[in-house]
Amino acid sequence: MRSRRILLSDSGELQPCAGGRAGERPASREAAPFFPPTTQRVADEDDVDPGADLSLPASLSSRLFYLQGELTWHTNRQPTPARRFLQENRLVRSFETRGILEHIRAVLADSRAQRVARDALMFVFSLSRSGARIKTDLAALGLRLPTANGAWMAAGDCLFSSDWPGTTGTELSAIAATPEDRSAELHALAGRLLAPPAQLMRAGDQVADWVAFLQRVGVGEVMPLQSLRDGREIYGSYLTREQLSAVPGLPDPVRDHWANALPTSCAAGFPWTPYVAKTSLWWLPGQADWERLTDRVRRHLARQILRGLKGAWPADALVTVWERDRAGEKDPQRRWTPLGAFFAHGGLAADATAGSERRGFCDADRLLDVPGTR
Repeated sequence: MRSRRILLSDSGELQPCAGGRAGERPASREAAPFFPPTTQRVADEDDVDPGADLSLPASLSSRLFYLQGELTWHTNRQPTPARRFLQENRLVRSFETRGILEHIRAVLADSRAQRVARDALMFVFSLSRSGARIKTDLAALGLRLPTANGAWMAAGDCLFSSDWPGTTGTELSAIAATPEDRSAELHALAGRLLAPPAQLMRAGDQVADWVAFLQRVGVGEVMPLQSLRDGREIYGSYLTREQLSAVPGLPDPVRDHWANALPTSCAAGFPWTPYVAKTSLWWLPGQADWERLTDRVRRHLARQILRGLKGAWPADALVTVWERDRAGEKDPQRRWTPLGAFFAHGGLAADATAGSERRGFCDADRLLDVPGTR
């Protein structure tokens, strides 16, 4: 009976039974049948609130559909014989969020259509508010969101704007308003600011609910760092300013400042053995333009930096590690990243004494005293 068109869908059409085996990832063109959501607690089923609207938009129906909800699938909270037959033979899946969201992920991976992106976004938001248990990482679904400039972008690349209360959007919008001639990197952040609530919310929606949902799907509240990985092999004796600062792909102004924080010689334990970088090089957008920024933007950046250092940024953001590329002793060699150099050697550290807004950075050398970086 697999793949035979014998199932009555909620739209009144005949649809095929499931064609794959349990546990398989959805095939690229396979529409998966699900029993409709239930508002009563039954075994092996995610129940939802009675008022939840989890109807499937037409743009998603090519990948999943519900069976006709007016048919009887439970009696006294027990599955009917018809349901038991369909479920035990894996012809129809129970309503469970993990499987449904896996198919939503597949739809988004296959289509770049704006309608699909919007319908998937609204459905997942409704699902998150339905009372159903969601253990899936919503940030990994590939949801896309509208930005202030009208483009749609991956949720994880978006930033809250000043239109979203209860977030750091005011800081981010002020930073992104930097003119391009002062900082092209900061100016470019404007293209990542989220569209205002009116472009997402439906009648009856609450802004606070949307903020919590958007945070869960990956919208950022902290300045995103830029990074690159140095893929070169460098002999231990050459882990020095001249060699390390020659990494391809680093913006020249960032490179120039970083080079001043790197050692001119190296006492690695294995001077004639290749070493490889185990972590990335990180830098803050706009750090090379610090002297050209207004005090207002600097204050907002300082607050953002504190948020990043409190855990939003990667643990290796300040220091990169090189290790011997051989079995046995690894002899780790630590060097500042461009971001770490910005804090500890000039840049922000040099500017820290200018006022109380930057007091948290006044003792940067002590706070960033990492062995092997000097």
